[in-house]
Amino acid sequence: MQMEEMIPRPPSVWLPQTVEEAWQYKETYGVDAEFVAGGTFIQVKREKLGILAPNLISLHLISALQGIEETIEGTITVGANVTLSQCLQHPLFIEGAPVVAKAISTIGAPAIRNQGTLGGNIVYGIGDTLPALLALEATVTTYNASGYSTVPLEEYLHDVDSAMLVAVHIPIVLESKNQYWFYEKVGRREAFVPSSVTVAMCLTWDDTKTFQFVRLIVSGSDHPPQRLQASQSVIEASAMGTLDLEQVKTCLHSDITFSSSTFSSGSYLEMVATNLFYHQFKELIQSS
Repeated sequence: MQMEEMIPRPPSVWLPQTVEEAWQYKETYGVDAEFVAGGTFIQVKREKLGILAPNLISLHLISALQGIEETIEGTITVGANVTLSQCLQHPLFIEGAPVVAKAISTIGAPAIRNQGTLGGNIVYGIGDTLPALLALEATVTTYNASGYSTVPLEEYLHDVDSAMLVAVHIPIVLESKNQYWFYEKVGRREAFVPSSVTVAMCLTWDDTKTFQFVRLIVSGSDHPPQRLQASQSVIEASAMGTLDLEQVKTCLHSDITFSSSTFSSGSYLEMVATNLFYHQFKELIQSS
C-alpha cells in the first residue's frame, strides 16, 4: 500500500456567509457534510466513532447566528452560534433564565464553554442544556428548503437533520414567590464527563398553592431527554397541601426509564432520578 493511501484525506471546508448559502451546501453534499461552529460536537463524534465528514460547513461567518436579545414576546432569543460562555456571562441569562445558566455552568471546563455553542449542545441531542430548555418549553427557529420555521424544541429534536438550527427562544422566568425551578446533574466527575443523570423541573402555582404548570425532564449519559408526562399529570391541578408525595414518588419511578450504562445499571439510574425529584418536591412542600 502506498503511503498516500494511508493518510486520511482532509475534509473540504466551506465558508458560507448566509443561512441560505449554508443550507445550499448541506443540500449539495447531503450526508457527506456537517455543520460546524465551535467544533466540540464534531470532536466528540470523531473520538467516539472515528468519523469525520468529508465536507465541513463552517458557520463562523454567518452574522444571523449571533446575538442575544430580549423580545417583545417575553423571550430571550439566542443565535445558534453564541458560545456557552457568552450565554453564561450575559445579564439576560442570569436574570431571566437562571435554570439554563445553571445547566451551562456544569458543562465541561471553561475552555469547552468558550468554544462550544448553545446550538451545538442542542443538535448533539443529549446536551446538558436540553432538560432545562425543555422544562421552560423553549422553541427554535430553523431553516431548510421550505424556508424559516419556528417550532417547539421538543419537536425539532425528533429530527435535527431535517433543518438547520438558527436561533433558540427561551421564555423569560421572572423571580416570583409562585414559581420554582430546579436543575441537577449527577456524574462520576460533574464537569468533565457526560452526566449519569440530569433532571430539570419548572413549577408554577396560583395563590391557593394549586399547581398550574408542571414540567419534569430527565436525561443522562446517552439517553435523550424524556418528559415525564404521567408524573406531570398527577401533580398538575393538585394543591401543595394535599399532594401525596408517596404517590408522586411511585409515579416518578414508573415514568422514568433508563437502560444500563457502562458504569451503572438502569434501575440504579432510575432510582437516582426519582429521588432527586422526590426530595425537591418534599423540600418545596415543607417550606411552603
